[in-house]
Parts: sequence; structure tokens; C-alpha cells
Amino acid sequence: MKGFYKKGQRFKLRTHGKKGRIHGFGVVDPFQGKLITKIYRSHNSNDFIDFINSVVSSIPKNKVLYIVLDNDPIHTSHESTQFLKLLESKGSIKLNWLPTHSPQLNWIEYLWRDTKDYICGNFVFDSIDELRKAIEQRWLSLSKKDIQRIIGLNTRLEKLLGKI
Repeated sequence: MKGFYKKGQRFKLRTHGKKGRIHGFGVVDPFQGKLITKIYRSHNSNDFIDFINSVVSSIPKNKVLYIVLDNDPIHTSHESTQFLKLLESKGSIKLNWLPTHSPQLNWIEYLWRDTKDYICGNFVFDSIDELRKAIEQRWLSLSKKDIQRIIGLNTRLEKLLGKI
């Protein structure tokens, strides 16, 4: 490797490496600027059900939670669909399924991309726990205006209202 470093010393290049992986689940209320997220070490139906349980329990009992889901396999697994149907039958949630291959319609995807660009483009981490903390700090630092800007809420509403 060519570069400037002290003679006789090995050159160390810090990289992201592939020693671990984390997965995030999230819901966003763009009008209130609220973001509820949770990070897991795995990505399976049990984690998804746990996350939805925590979101539903944080919503007042007299409110209905509208959930927009894509066709990720953990959303469509037998365990997940049975759980979601149960919540829907209780009146706790209303499900809205996105068409396949349409991430541009899923607002949370814009937040995932922003987080990945910000974190992976600016920092290198020595451990998966450091990465997890940085992601959580990023999410906590986002204001209502930040969330609305990232998902393009004003642009979307202008386009919608312009067509009416």
C-alpha cells in the first residue's frame, strides 16, 4: 500500500469489517414528527412481533394505529400475519399493504437510507455496540422538521395538492 506512514511500521487501515449485523424496526408519524425505533440482533418474525407489541402498547387505548407494511418475509410470515390479524380484529390497528417493489412509498425507507448514509459515511466503529449507540443517537437527534425533510413530506403534499 502506498502512502505516508512511519518507516518500519505497519500501515493499519480501519474498515467497517463484517463482524456483526444489527437490524432496525421503525414506525414514523410524519405529521407529529415522531419516530419509534428498536434495534435487534436478528431479523425474524418474533422480533417483528415484539416490536409491534411495544408500539401498540405505547399508543393510547382509544387510538387506532395505521400500519403500512411492505412485503418483507417477516411481515408476511404465518406467525406475523396471525398476530397482525388478531390486533386488527381487536381494533388496535389498521393494516395497509404496499404494492411489491415500491420502497418509494414506504416513508421509513427514507429514514433508513438517511441513517445509513450518515453513520456509514462518516464513522468507523470498533464494535457492533458502538454502531448500535451511534444509530440510536442519530435517531434521537432527529427533530420533527428533520424527519419531515428526510421523508420529503412537504414535497409529497405539494405534489398531491397541486393535482387536486
